[in-house]
Amino acid sequence: LSDLAQGRFGGRVELRSEGAFGALEADVDRASRALADAVQQISDAAEALADGRLDAPIDEPLQGQFETLRRDFNEAVASLSNLVRQAQD
Repeated sequence: LSDLAQGRFGGRVELRSEGAFGALEADVDRASRALADAVQQISDAAEALADGRLDAPIDEPLQGQFETLRRDFNEAVASLSNLVRQAQD
């Protein structure tokens, strides 16, 4: 859990326990992988935007509140793309 708390996502949790603790370990493992995936997709899209690519939305749906961030990012990129297109006309 300390890796997650320090922003290091994607590490696997060793599933050693059974019962409630086993379920908790599995949940933490799934959360870690979901966070790592979301951060990677958002990072890739932000890097594309920084490189001037206005045609690189985040296509794959994300989990939880990251889905709101994905939609907002895509809307912002679409708005920026429209502004650039209008300025070029």
